[in-house]
Amino acid sequence: MTFIENAQQTAEFMLPYRDLREALDIVGLAVPPRPALPVLGGVIVESKDSIVQFTAYDYETTISVALPAATRPAKNLWDHSELSKLLSASAQGEKKAVVDQMTVSFGAGTLTTPYISAPVSARPLDEYPEVLSAAPIAATVDGQEFFRQVARVLSAACNDDTLPALNGLQVMLSDDKLMLVGTDRYRLAYAEIKNESTPPFEKMGAMISARVIAGLLKSMKNYEGPIHVGIIPSKEESIGYVTLTMGGVEVTSGYFGGQLVPFTKLIPKKYSEAVSIDRETLARGVKKAVGVIKAKGMKNCPCDLQWSSSGVLTVVPQISMEDQAKVRGMEVPYSIASGSDLCEMGAAFNPSFLLDALSTFTTKYVTLHLSRPDDGSRIVKPSLITETHNLTENDYRHLLMPVRLQN
Repeated sequence: MTFIENAQQTAEFMLPYRDLREALDIVGLAVPPRPALPVLGGVIVESKDSIVQFTAYDYETTISVALPAATRPAKNLWDHSELSKLLSASAQGEKKAVVDQMTVSFGAGTLTTPYISAPVSARPLDEYPEVLSAAPIAATVDGQEFFRQVARVLSAACNDDTLPALNGLQVMLSDDKLMLVGTDRYRLAYAEIKNESTPPFEKMGAMISARVIAGLLKSMKNYEGPIHVGIIPSKEESIGYVTLTMGGVEVTSGYFGGQLVPFTKLIPKKYSEAVSIDRETLARGVKKAVGVIKAKGMKNCPCDLQWSSSGVLTVVPQISMEDQAKVRGMEVPYSIASGSDLCEMGAAFNPSFLLDALSTFTTKYVTLHLSRPDDGSRIVKPSLITETHNLTENDYRHLLMPVRLQN
């Protein structure tokens, strides 16, 4: 998607309002909300060969959206915020059905609709930084399946600005599958997607901004076509990039945080015990525990999964030490999927993390894989949630770190 610059003319074209609105929203993911330099608040508008392309870059991510339109060769840099606000102003007071039928035209640097006309502020195009080049296509995956798995993996992605090394999704390509990984140190989500193209000759991986891909998920949730994935692998001496191409949208995002997470070493290959639990019933029990914790004015308290000698699982909220003996939680039925019963065992989890994990599944039952401790009754090693008890049959896995309770 690279056009020849022609800065001597201003772009002239006409587009449906809805298409233009969506294009600006998508490229806006690569426009800083408070740009360090005014030029970074711009969007490149480039036209040639019956295509208008909108491009933005924030030194981490390049996003381009190409739309068909009758044009003449031109390339300009327009203020993205102003352009978006002018577009919104043109729709003020109109019903959605009317707005969806409205067209927007550009000529001589002016935005024109059936109701208003206004000039668009331009920025110096030669001051705009060179954007990232797209990575060569290495895989093709189903678009709906990709975004379905992205939504699941994002549940474990880090959103702490003080930990930039974790503020991304890891994208790995190996054999016939594309792998996605998100983690914030306390949990890890892993998903596999079938690669529908010819597998590469070597494994490769890089990171993509979690913020950007979350925005894409929101903007392109109805996209049903294929997604082409390109990867320039991360190396010690260079930053890796991931390129996603879907229809007329192209996203290239680089990772600036450090080395890739060695997730294969973090997910255990086997567990001593596995229990099958009704997912919605467990979620109800956890929500009730959260309600008790909030009612008692407590914060950052875990909920404890306790297995009794009579074969009952209870979700117990952890509150103050002096009142804990008086607390009773909701009982949740379960069955042993593998291993032995967990009599008098317990595993405490961050309730928000546990609810996030359960929400990524749609099956009636989930399997909780646990490692029986060598001594004591508290499970402290990472626990894994999957759809079935056979680890090799699951294309999605959610790893949770238990919380150590105070004595």
